[in-house]
Parts: sequence; structure tokens; C-alpha cells
Amino acid sequence: MTDKKDISHEEKKKTRRRSYRFIAVFVVCVLTFLAGYRFIIPTRANDWYLFQVARHTSWALSKIGDSSELEPVRKNLPNPALIRATIAAWERGQKEATPEEVAQMSDAPLTAWERWSYKSLEDRREGLGRTYGPSVHFILKASPVQRIKMDEDRLAELENAHGISASERARKKQEIQSEIEALKAKKGAEAGRGYSFPFIVVSECGAIEVMAIFFAAVMAFPTRWWRKLIGVLLGIPIMYCVNIFRLTCLAVIGALNGGGPWFDFSHQYVWQAIYIVFVVAVWLAWIEFLVNRQTWVESYVKMLLLEGTRTRNILLFSAKFLIAVSVLVLAWWTVIPYYGYFLLQTSGAIAKHIFGVPIDFGYISAQGLFNTGTKLIFRIGQREPAMSIALLVTNIPPYIALVLATAKLGWLRRLKVLLYGCGILITGHILYIAIVIRFQDALRSASELPTAVIQFFLTLPFLLWIIFAYWDQIAGRNKKDSENGASNSEQQNASVQSPDSTGNSAQ
Repeated sequence: MTDKKDISHEEKKKTRRRSYRFIAVFVVCVLTFLAGYRFIIPTRANDWYLFQVARHTSWALSKIGDSSELEPVRKNLPNPALIRATIAAWERGQKEATPEEVAQMSDAPLTAWERWSYKSLEDRREGLGRTYGPSVHFILKASPVQRIKMDEDRLAELENAHGISASERARKKQEIQSEIEALKAKKGAEAGRGYSFPFIVVSECGAIEVMAIFFAAVMAFPTRWWRKLIGVLLGIPIMYCVNIFRLTCLAVIGALNGGGPWFDFSHQYVWQAIYIVFVVAVWLAWIEFLVNRQTWVESYVKMLLLEGTRTRNILLFSAKFLIAVSVLVLAWWTVIPYYGYFLLQTSGAIAKHIFGVPIDFGYISAQGLFNTGTKLIFRIGQREPAMSIALLVTNIPPYIALVLATAKLGWLRRLKVLLYGCGILITGHILYIAIVIRFQDALRSASELPTAVIQFFLTLPFLLWIIFAYWDQIAGRNKKDSENGASNSEQQNASVQSPDSTGNSAQ
């Protein structure tokens, strides 16, 4: 009996150490990636990455709408040879290109990558400090005026086309000109309406935050390094493809809504919850089908023949979470002004009485679609700094939805998990607001830090759910597998060592 108690106590200590190690590695990885990426933004590597995101998004949009142009041509650009030589000179650290270097460059039309490179390097050298990224001009449904412009561009491309006979060029030009004449006639009789949406793929569109969450969760989990490597190599491309799908959906919404409130609502809030669904589902699939399997063959065979239940469980979990989070987020936004008043009082009291900030008073400004534009406003002397809180505090509904969707949790245990996690999240909200109020002047010169912290708050539901609701299931399953393995080993040893009726050992 004493040995069993000692073993149980030792197993609890071991599990506790593993969970603490998981938290530490997860937090360090996420904060390192989020804060580090803010400083990598003005680099050529990030220019290339954002261009790839824009290129793949533009390709997907071209399959949906009438057209999608990546980094449209600007009319005020210098000649292509000068631009190419200038880019090469800037990359070498020179101020400008020499005439000899310009003469060696091609005069062929610039590619989209060259146009974006010139724009990004030019902005960076001039220190404009504006939000920049490769641009995409998406036309979901072209108006007659837009179709005429598209046909005129086709004519210009046809003039410069190589490898086409004169008769074929003349025939295509005649077809395009006939189409232009028909569109001009339609334009005179009926203006028509087009649906288009030009947008810029900025650094926040690159899904680095989502990839950081998934990478941190995989690297923090206690398993063999090759399993972690496989999880990263499979999971990161999935996150990237999900991001392209997200940008494609947002561009269509932007074209239909004219970039109005529904686009902003979908961009800022809807996809935050959807992202968590994908991260959790892919991470769970990695845990269930790779980490908790002994061999590749066993994993594959069982997944195909015996383990359909696990796949259904993951799909069921994702569906339950998606339904729960949709309902909870909408309900949460209706009470954001009241929760904001609570944050106003508590964080304001901490900032005033502990940090010594001379706050005169504060008030709530509820605005925006579903109260998502709600702001906390403090009066400090002659200033009234405002803080939007919807993105900061909307991590509570996803956490509740994750816990509610988790199977095999008793209601008492589920209630405790909800109280623990929500208490941590609410405490984080209060302290973040109080600290930002206290150090707002210093944080203006380090704007990357608050942005990284807010992004980290979006990861907290996932982390808290693993620790409070899902970790016990992993530990319990591993313990059960170990006990089964030990039991089988003992039975085999017993069968080998047990004597037969003649006193000889069984062979």
C-alpha cells in the first residue's frame, strides 16, 4: 500500500513538472516569435514572405472573380532599367545606381516582385514609417468601365507579346476592340455597378501569430524530437493555406460590402475564433495520430481500420466548439460595455492608487458593430487617452467554448476549470490596462511590445485549455498505456518463468 501511494505521488509530481515545463516553453516560444517578428518586419525576408502571401491570395481570387492584379503598375515609376539598378544598389547599401549599372540592366517590363521591392525599399529609405505591404486589386464583378480598362490592358499586353504570328495578333486585336465597342455602347445606355476591393497585405496578414501558437504548442509538448519536427512540417503549411483561404474570403466580403463594417467585423473578430478552431484541430490530430502511437505502421493501419472514432471525436469537438464560440461571442459582445465599466473601475483604481497615475475620472464609449468599437476613456489632466478593448477581452468566450466542448470532464471539474481560466484572463485584462495607462508614454516608442502582448492574449485560451482541461486526459491515457504495457510484459515474463507440472520451466 505504501509503495502504491509513493508511486502515485511520484507520478503526480512528474505530471506537474511536465505541465510547468509545457507552460514555460509555450510562453517563451510565443512571446519570442511575436515580439521578434515585430522587429523583422522591415527586412527583405519579410518583404519576400508578404509577397508570397499576396501572390497566392491573388491567384485564388483570380479563380473566383473577374480579375485580380498583384502590385498594379504605377504610372509615375522610372524606366525599368533604372529601377532594377536602383534596387540592386540599395541592397548593396549604396544611395543610388551609377549610369554604367543602369546601362547593364534590362528594359523589359517590371515583374510584380520588382515593383513591390522598389516600393518597399523606397518607403524604408525615406523613413515614411507607414504601414506597407504588397497590394492586390481584386475585381469580383467588373463594371463596364472596368471591363473596358481590362480589355485595353489586354491590348497593350498583346502588342508586347512574343511568339505570336502577325495574323493571330491582328485577329485577337479585332476581337478585343469589338468587345470594347460593345462595352462602350452598354456604358452609354447603362452604367452598371462593379464589385471590387483593392487591399494591402500588411504584416498582420501573414498569420505569423497563428503559426507561432501552433509551433509553440508542438515544441512545448513532451515527446520525441522527430515527432515535433513532423508536426511542424505538416502543421505550418496547413496554417499558411488556412490564411490564404481567410484572405480570399475577406477580399470577397470586402468587395460585396465595400470594405464597410461587415468587412472590419469579419477581419478583426470572426476569424480569430475560426483560427483557434484550426489550431486546436490540427494540434489534436497531431497528438492523437502521431504522438500517441508507437510506430508509423500501427498509426496508419489503426487510423484506417480501427481508429475512425478518434477522427469523429476531433470533428465533433471542432463542431461543438464552433457552435459554442459563435453563440458565446455574440452574447459576450452585448455585455462588453458593462464588462468595460468593471475594467475601468478596477484598472483605474490600480493605476491611480498603486502606480500613482493622476486619473480624474473615466467613462465608457460603446460603439461599433455589436459593441466591438467599445473604448475605455480616462481623463488625465488635459488628456483623454482612449483604449479599444474588444480585441483584448474577446479571449474569454473561446476559452469557455473550448472547455464546454471537451469531453470526459465532470461538471464539478468543468466548473473549476472555467473559474481558474476565466480568473486568469480577467486578471490579465486588468493588469494590462493598468500597466498601459501607467507606461503609455514609454510604450509609444516601443509600439511592438503592446501589439505582441495583445496577440499573446489571443493565445491564452488555447494554453489554459490544454493545462486545465486537456492535460489530464493526455496524462491519463499515457498512464493507462504504460500500465497496459507493463501488465503485458509481466504476463509474458510469468508465462516464461512459470514451471510446468513436472517442475521444468515452460519452453
